[in-house]
Amino acid sequence: RYPLGNSVEKRIKSGRKRKRNTTHPQDLQKQTCRPERVRPRLVHRKDISLVRCHSDLKSIGEEFYKPPDTLLSPTDIRDAWKQGFSIVIPRISEEFPDIAEMCSRILPGISGVLVSANLYATPTHCKGLQPHYDDH
Repeated sequence: RYPLGNSVEKRIKSGRKRKRNTTHPQDLQKQTCRPERVRPRLVHRKDISLVRCHSDLKSIGEEFYKPPDTLLSPTDIRDAWKQGFSIVIPRISEEFPDIAEMCSRILPGISGVLVSANLYATPTHCKGLQPHYDDH
């Protein structure tokens, strides 16, 4: 008998050769890649803010890229960045456990005090926000 297993024995008995892998490289890539994830749309001024400091002789304030509650795409965010808008992601500590742990160590032992973190990214040579503090 053949000690190579049933499928090999059958192939040897029938005289068939093993078929070579003739998969086209594009088909192979489709098989091995994970399915593309659906990107969530971000709500402006809730999930993410695109803001820049606006100061001229007539007004001083902040300018937002789009009205509140507008859905933003990755293209919107990239275009705003190119125009000098800062990207603000509030409550980033809720998404990343390491940042949340760091926030919890800032005021240890004081009950009722919540510390969270926001992320600010501003293009080079631009000003994102006026100096300010939050009282909430």
